[in-house]
Amino acid sequence: MERDDLTEATLAAWGRLDEAGRSKFFGEFVAAALRLNQLDLRAWLRRRVRTYPLCPPLKGLSLSDDDIAYLRREAERRAAQQ
Repeated sequence: MERDDLTEATLAAWGRLDEAGRSKFFGEFVAAALRLNQLDLRAWLRRRVRTYPLCPPLKGLSLSDDDIAYLRREAERRAAQQ
């Protein structure tokens, strides 16, 4: 990811966050900036914009009723195993 792309991705992600999310992200960013060097901070930011809640929403994802039923069965099976 080029530097400009990282900046654009960060600003786009910032726009998708609500006020509480922005505050939380800003605090995490400041804490990371204080402990990491420049390259590590860039890697930290790159990881954040690729994961929830900063990543863009998925487009074209649709779950059928069969998919949802399968996920529920799997969740129940895993809960029963524990």
